[in-house]
Amino acid sequence: MNLERKGMLVVGLPLLLQLCIVIGLACVIWQTQKLTAQSARSTELVSSLNQASNLFSRIMDQCGGMMEGNNKRMPEALAALYSLSSKMDTIVQKLAIVPGEAENANKLALLKERFVRDGKQLFDTVTSSDPLIPQSRDVQSYKLFFDTSRVYDLTNKILAKENERLDSDSTNADSRSWIRVVMIIAVIASTIAAMTLAIFTSKAISKPLVLLTENAHRLAKRETLHASLKGSDELVQLDHTIHKVDRAIEEALAAERNLILHAADMVLSLDGDFIVTNANPAVTEKLGKVESEITGVSVLSLLRDEEREGFKNMLKQCQASGASEKFELSLVTAGGAKEIETSWSITWSAPDQSFFCVAHDITEQKEVERLKQQFISMISDDLKNPLSSVLQSLASLKAGQFGVVSDQMTAELTNVDRSLTHLVELLTELLDFDSLQSGKMTFDLVPVSTVALVDESLHLVRALADSKKVTIAKPNTEHTINVDKRKIIEVLVNLLSNALKHSPESAAIEIHLKNSHDYLEVSVHDDGPGVPDEHKQRIFAPFEQITERSTAALGTGLGLAICKLIVEGHGGAIGVRDSDVLSGSAFWFTIPAS
Repeated sequence: MNLERKGMLVVGLPLLLQLCIVIGLACVIWQTQKLTAQSARSTELVSSLNQASNLFSRIMDQCGGMMEGNNKRMPEALAALYSLSSKMDTIVQKLAIVPGEAENANKLALLKERFVRDGKQLFDTVTSSDPLIPQSRDVQSYKLFFDTSRVYDLTNKILAKENERLDSDSTNADSRSWIRVVMIIAVIASTIAAMTLAIFTSKAISKPLVLLTENAHRLAKRETLHASLKGSDELVQLDHTIHKVDRAIEEALAAERNLILHAADMVLSLDGDFIVTNANPAVTEKLGKVESEITGVSVLSLLRDEEREGFKNMLKQCQASGASEKFELSLVTAGGAKEIETSWSITWSAPDQSFFCVAHDITEQKEVERLKQQFISMISDDLKNPLSSVLQSLASLKAGQFGVVSDQMTAELTNVDRSLTHLVELLTELLDFDSLQSGKMTFDLVPVSTVALVDESLHLVRALADSKKVTIAKPNTEHTINVDKRKIIEVLVNLLSNALKHSPESAAIEIHLKNSHDYLEVSVHDDGPGVPDEHKQRIFAPFEQITERSTAALGTGLGLAICKLIVEGHGGAIGVRDSDVLSGSAFWFTIPAS
């Protein structure tokens, strides 16, 4: 049974019992009022009948005296007769409203009329001087006695009925007393039933609520929950939900523990005094120590001496600010024979009063970076500079400074010069890309006119444009922007060179400028084959080219990647879209307008 039905039972059942009691009481009261009214009518009727009987007796007594010649009682007899007539009218009226007495009321009314008429006639014979009066008086006396007998019998009959009814009312009064007793018992029983239901329902609700509260506290403390409740009401469903949440949390914690245990990174927790309280297996594996040499000791003992104070200050700063801190440290392995370069991420948890640390091994990464720097230095010192010297020597040789050069040798020298130039460009782009990617290249921002940027860029690609008979249309507006002039020209030259490489002979290229919110957009539109959708993002990655095109061999694959780094270094963005001006692509980049 759900809580709604239990509540309805607690409220509805006592209410139904009380309603039955109220209806019963109303019926008893109505019946009592009815019987009381009936008893009052019967009492009044009996009283009136008794009074009428007394009047009958007086009239008959007075009539007897008058018949003996005592006419002095004549006024008293007439008054009694009139009083009896009025009393009989009252009895008839009261009797007419008594159920089942209408016929007797009609009979009594007729007998009353006859009795009064015969009485008056008898009184008339008493005062008459007619010689035949004695004979007439006897006849009237007989009639009066006969009427009196009939009236007397009828009134006695009515009186007996009313006395019987009064006795019945007394019996009904006893019955009403019993009904009142029963109603009192019903009220007491309904009260007991209501209290019993309330206690039962209270226990049925309070006990699960107490259990739910305890389970909630146990859930928060990650303790074992009480057994699930039985039933189907809302509290039982809530208890089942808590158990489901407990299982889900346990599964998530188990997954988290497994993740930490099997993580390649080192995971540690430290208390407020920097003591290691927990460490995953990766820590012991990478440091070559057993668990007892790590947990329970200060994390500072795992560091080099010169880094301990800085690390300690960093932990205190993290604890004070509550923000996560990231930095690099060198950890000492067992015996101090080897050091591990690590990148740390530390978070302070105020509720747990603990530091949670994740240390990533970057020893190999550091070694790769060292080799990369050696490679870059080798490119710069051992390749680029000698190649630049060779190019100068080739230029002198082609110019005839060392003697006459034949046409065949000139052609060969041109091919060698082209190959060496391409190689030097590749090395230059590699060096520029490394500087930009590592953030070592600085930007010298100065106010520059877009007209100057476009003109100088066109001058640098003029030879390629003339060789393909391609016309380049300049924008008809001018803006001033704060940029590193040399690097933005490099971007424009790169985009124009790409457009020239992919444009057919005698095609057109257009440069457009457009204000877009707080940025100035520079776009280069061409008549080339366009860029497929799947390559529009990839071509800005290092060494990424559309290899199925014959022009792929003409580039190094780093030009657009360098453009992206230069533009983003200025706070802008770069991309490509289908041109809405010409039939090819539109390479665009944005620069902050202010």
